[in-house]
Amino acid sequence: MNKLSLLTELLAAAPNMEPEDWISQGLKLLQLEKAGLPQAEIDFIQAACQFGESACRRVKTAEKREIDIWRESTKKRNVLQEQHNTELQTILDNLNVLKVEAGHMISNAGNQQVFLNAVSAERDGLRDELNTLRRENSQLNRRLSAASVDFQLAGVKSEKKAVEHEVAVKYLKARLLEALESKTPQPPVKPTMQEFTKRAHQTAVSKGWWDDVDDADALVPEKLCLIHSEVSEALESYRNGEDMLWITDTGKPEGLLAELADVVIRCADLSEALGLDLGSAMSVKMDYNDTRPHRHGDKKC
Repeated sequence: MNKLSLLTELLAAAPNMEPEDWISQGLKLLQLEKAGLPQAEIDFIQAACQFGESACRRVKTAEKREIDIWRESTKKRNVLQEQHNTELQTILDNLNVLKVEAGHMISNAGNQQVFLNAVSAERDGLRDELNTLRRENSQLNRRLSAASVDFQLAGVKSEKKAVEHEVAVKYLKARLLEALESKTPQPPVKPTMQEFTKRAHQTAVSKGWWDDVDDADALVPEKLCLIHSEVSEALESYRNGEDMLWITDTGKPEGLLAELADVVIRCADLSEALGLDLGSAMSVKMDYNDTRPHRHGDKKC
């Protein structure tokens, strides 16, 4: 048997051989034929087996790396899909909240039909924006599915596109929420200051905050402290970076704007309880402020 027949036998068994099998198989053949082979052919067969073992290991390593890349790409695709589904659900929830709020506003409006038509038109516009966002999300899913087949270079490019699209989705979501806040129609009738203070106090009385109170003056320090507490809550909301106005799952308004509203409501409640005209006092005070010098005499703050 010469070196050509030995190599032919090795190559025939190569598809089913592990890296370490190349060395053991070559040694086995050499032991059988060593006595009849020249040293040059023995060296050649040993070198061929070592080369085969090294090549087999590189193939196994490359296969494992490609499998790991595919698994990582699939994992990232699933994470992105879950994030996008969550964002879509959040937008739908916000739309439902606005729908409920619009229903309450319609019930208090004078011209219900006109107000309903305005809300319906705005809702249709928001629905179109949401459909556009869904189409963008669908395109992203298709690109991610195609990218999972590519293990290295194509996978990196697809991941870059996915990140860019994720930024675009967040931008569209922010624009949609801005539209929800800025385009929601307001009731056509606004209360006067006198009506506002009276309603604030009537609500506080109906909720039991003035029960068993014979002299409102006795509660002035307590009510002033509560007004200060609302200012503190407004500060904390701003420091925490909350949205200016947002609605909890229970329907409660939160944010800096909601806390400022609480400050005004408590001031209105106290002034009405004391029989004071808060609107007139505000008008007189603002008229006086118009006459004051720059920074009220260069005060620091």
